[in-house]
Amino acid sequence: MEDLQRILKRWCNASGAKFNTQKTEIIPIGILEHRIRVIETRKAKRDSEEIPAYIHIAKDGEPVRILGTWIGNKMDNENVWSVQLNKIDHALEGWEKSNPLLRAESSLFK
Repeated sequence: MEDLQRILKRWCNASGAKFNTQKTEIIPIGILEHRIRVIETRKAKRDSEEIPAYIHIAKDGEPVRILGTWIGNKMDNENVWSVQLNKIDHALEGWEKSNPLLRAESSLFK
């Protein structure tokens, strides 16, 4: 964690970007025992510093949204995407009620 924070701080200084550490989320990877230990101890390794309390550590089955997609360990993909699929279905139903037609009226299609 210390290395990551140092790298991010240096990158932000060089690029002029700002990294929002308040939105940081960690998804532990590796074997189950390691993932549980990271969640319980808030440490990536036994001898590393504790992960700050404001940083959320995702448990197994808890999806985390990153760049518009959901990732995580042992998550239920069907439930994660059901909300989005319902929104799409609702929009399509609305369009269908308007009896849309596919017409090529442009001179490009003649």
